[in-house]
Amino acid sequence: MRLMRKENYLIGMLNKGVLAFPLSTWVPGAGPTFKLGPDGMQHRLILTKTLEWTLNWCILQSMFDRKFCIRGDFISNPRTLKNRLMVVGLAMLLLSPFLVIFMVVYLFLRHAEQFYNHPSTASSRRWSNLAKWMFREFNEVDHLFKHRINSSVMHASEYLKQFPSPIISIIAKFISFVSGGFAAVLIIIAFLEESLLEGHIFGRNLFWYAAVFGTITAISRAAVTDEILVLDPEGAMSIVVQHTHYMPKRWRGKENTETVRIEFETLFQVSSLVPIFVLPVI
Repeated sequence: MRLMRKENYLIGMLNKGVLAFPLSTWVPGAGPTFKLGPDGMQHRLILTKTLEWTLNWCILQSMFDRKFCIRGDFISNPRTLKNRLMVVGLAMLLLSPFLVIFMVVYLFLRHAEQFYNHPSTASSRRWSNLAKWMFREFNEVDHLFKHRINSSVMHASEYLKQFPSPIISIIAKFISFVSGGFAAVLIIIAFLEESLLEGHIFGRNLFWYAAVFGTITAISRAAVTDEILVLDPEGAMSIVVQHTHYMPKRWRGKENTETVRIEFETLFQVSSLVPIFVLPVI
């Protein structure tokens, strides 16, 4: 399909490991290991949103002619592409602080209503931009892919719940207990005498503290392990695979191991703005 040619090329670049770089696990946005280099360094896939924009501007928008065929000068003159990538990389480095501000405003406007009604979503995970392109199939139209990938988010969260952390759960319970207690006291005060909430402590009225403690309680409760949870990593992963259509051979039979969990988390990440600064380095 000509309409999907650019998307297909990007999917192919990931499948062939073109976007695999020697990166450490701590690098924000770094995905699963694709191969090992001659020096033993792990080459990890990475495709942040800013990197996707750069590839689109520098390569995909300029490599095709009007008939969607690859232009001859694009192949015969690689220096032009190299210079273009260097210029865009330098520009992205200079624009990184402004991009962070833009992304903060964008994320706030996009998720403000959701966070207001469901504060626990502040710590929720989502598929990374890399994961979305890895899961996408050739010639798959956008709306069908979004339906498939959105249906998998809940099941992906259920898979990660198969690896509970007792320490984090205990800390989250303590924070939830303390903040919930303060919130309950403020609610009782509101029932007894609403005007008391207009009082100020450290320059803030009690309404503000009630909102803060309520938000902290909701977020901390999301980190508490369900005591009646039945652990079945294999079953949880199988449901995820039904939607993502992604199951590497190295994962098969090892769904209950920490290695698979860690690699899975590189694709199912907590939203972060740090990867914006990674692009110029790449």
